[in-house]
Amino acid sequence: MKNIVFTGLFLLLLVSCKENQKGQKPENSTSTSGKDTTAANGQKPEQNKELLIVPGKRLGDLYLGKEATVTLKDSLGEPLHQDSAMGKSSQTFRLKNKDLNGNDAILSIFTAIRMDGGNTDGKHRLQAVRTNSTTFATEQGLKVGSTFKEIQHSFKLQKLGEFTKNGNTYSLYDTEDGIAFEVNKDKICSGIEIHKADTKATDSYLPVYEHFKGS
Repeated sequence: MKNIVFTGLFLLLLVSCKENQKGQKPENSTSTSGKDTTAANGQKPEQNKELLIVPGKRLGDLYLGKEATVTLKDSLGEPLHQDSAMGKSSQTFRLKNKDLNGNDAILSIFTAIRMDGGNTDGKHRLQAVRTNSTTFATEQGLKVGSTFKEIQHSFKLQKLGEFTKNGNTYSLYDTEDGIAFEVNKDKICSGIEIHKADTKATDSYLPVYEHFKGS
């Protein structure tokens, strides 16, 4: 009698295990087409918000239109270069990450005092931000190091002209979205600048790009 009860319990347990296995998916599940559905279906991973570029709005945690306070020095350190004139200012900082050539990357900010009928609060606000760091990227994954063709897939580009730096010539392409791309002779993005969507990358009293020649 005991053997019959034991055998019955064993069979019940075996059936229960098989039913559970039917309801479970393997760890690396695939769709009916045979493709692995555990991957992101070809989509790029979500960009780190602290390193996100939003055209016309922000680069990382630097928001256009926001007051440029002394906290910039707390996060970026002392500027390598700075200039100011007519209520406008530019500062360039060295970053801890690298540029396209493996050198220390830089980040430049351009600010202006808001003028309203001759009145001003004396506060400098961000007008444009430029970097050659490979770390920052748009939602589409576009960044320094992206190809010109990759950029063309996401933005309608307008060539503003060319500029030279350290003996090298770069083409500057702007968009209506408030983001401009610096492209080297190999058709690789070597720098990115963001500005307000209703302005151009070159609309600054203090030149963002020295030795610039318009198209």
